[in-house]
Amino acid sequence: MGIRKFENILRCLSFGDEDCNDPWSPIRPFMDALNNRRQQVINPSHIIVEDELMSSWISRKQDRTADGIPHLTKIIRKPKGVGTEIKCVADGLVGIMLRIEICEGKEAESKKKWSHLPAGTAQTLRLSEPWHGTGRIIVADSAFSSVTTAIELKKCGLLFTGVVKTASREFPKEYLNDACKYRHKGDHICLTTIIDNCNLIALGWKDKIIKSFVSMCGTTQPGEPHKKHRYSKEGDIITTEIPRPQLVSQYFSASSKIDVHNHLRQGLLNIEDAWGTQTWWHRLAATFIGITVIDAMLAYNYERRVDAKSVEDFANDLALSLIFNKFDGYELVSRRRLSDEPIAAEPPIPVVPFEAHPLKSLRHIWAKPKVRKEPVTAYMMKDMVEAAEPAPSLMEVRLLAECLVGFAGRDVMS
Repeated sequence: MGIRKFENILRCLSFGDEDCNDPWSPIRPFMDALNNRRQQVINPSHIIVEDELMSSWISRKQDRTADGIPHLTKIIRKPKGVGTEIKCVADGLVGIMLRIEICEGKEAESKKKWSHLPAGTAQTLRLSEPWHGTGRIIVADSAFSSVTTAIELKKCGLLFTGVVKTASREFPKEYLNDACKYRHKGDHICLTTIIDNCNLIALGWKDKIIKSFVSMCGTTQPGEPHKKHRYSKEGDIITTEIPRPQLVSQYFSASSKIDVHNHLRQGLLNIEDAWGTQTWWHRLAATFIGITVIDAMLAYNYERRVDAKSVEDFANDLALSLIFNKFDGYELVSRRRLSDEPIAAEPPIPVVPFEAHPLKSLRHIWAKPKVRKEPVTAYMMKDMVEAAEPAPSLMEVRLLAECLVGFAGRDVMS
């Protein structure tokens, strides 16, 4: 397939019929298929992490207007903070993306399931719905964490651990953030309560800053310490260990999985920049394809830890395997080169000295037909075609090559 044909296919690519009642209809079937397939083939571990990702989008005018996309989100703290915001959950052990949901705007969000609850709680319940009743642990950052989220997940048969910042209703934030209660880094304060028959833990842990957690699981027993690596003036690496409870170490063991996934997708694979487009659903499709490639690489490296591959090596191998696939029983065979074709039909060329082949005798091989300066008519064109010399044969090309090799002072080989 040529590049022009491939570009024409991409230009007309669509994933669903347009629906005037659903502005996201061109990409929604792709997103639903991605979620359904992962639900069928992936059995996540005991811990699931929730976070957000961005599909960057810049309009034709190179500004930050929507330019056709139904809803545009701007997040300053993100490396590529202008585009479509996507809420997602991933496996806390491997990092494979499990489920995604597009932020469609305030009006559309108010019509979704559990919309009567706070936004962060409703999104957490929708994303974790396939695993309700399984007793898994949901780990989330401050965008989703609150006492309400923990209580609602408990009703659905899930556990929760998250960092609390702004959504501090019914949470002792001021008490835990009092710096006078902590003497050294690694100190912690733990409070417990029961709300709606739900046992809750409020924990404050001091690192560089004080971080507050709400949880329904975990203990205050010593967990894996936080290791900080610093360089001394002499250039030596100094490792400092900060103690932390098991609840905190469990949270940080999984909280960065989606951030790492985003770095692999946007920073290393970078399909979104390689696929230049002015169609917003093509940009989202590039994001979904990038998610799928990174998920496949993470699964491959998890199963084969000895020969784990980088993003570049895995993407190259994946592209080759898809091009030369045998999905439909048909194997694509590459064309043979000229050097691979048999030349047994050609008569053998004798080895003769270079002096026997003066260059003037070989000029007819590359001689061009003489072009007349006067206007060419149909009759003249016929005469020129008849007078034109035939194209050089393979034997003549080899003969010229051997003469040139001999002229360079090398031995002529048969």
